[in-house]
Amino acid sequence: MSLVTRVFAPLRPAARLAARSFASTGGIPDDLEHAVGRERQELEAAEIGVTQFNRDPLETEETQGNSKDDPILVPSFNDVRTVGVAHNDASYVYWFNMEKGKVHYLPQIEKYFMLYNPEELAKLVKEVEAKQQ
Repeated sequence: MSLVTRVFAPLRPAARLAARSFASTGGIPDDLEHAVGRERQELEAAEIGVTQFNRDPLETEETQGNSKDDPILVPSFNDVRTVGVAHNDASYVYWFNMEKGKVHYLPQIEKYFMLYNPEELAKLVKEVEAKQQ
């Protein structure tokens, strides 16, 4: 018997006992079982036919975003977001990072952008409407 055979011989019975097994539920979990937070909300809404988040491009007028006082508003539930902008005259996308509370200027297209939270905006609108009544 060689040295290698003598060294690995005690391990053979253990190797025969090892077997692959699946989870006790007997299947592969789907996306909904893995999802948490807003992703889970989006998947649950999609099951009943509701679009939770709008992924369409922002439609803006040519006059909007020309100054810091009138930036193009970009919705985000996070404090930081990567945004891609395709100008009408360009055939490519300008990518940049935005932070909540700051106005971002994109010199390539000479436009200003600002990140906002839709939930916070809805609360502010309700407060203003309540004060006006």
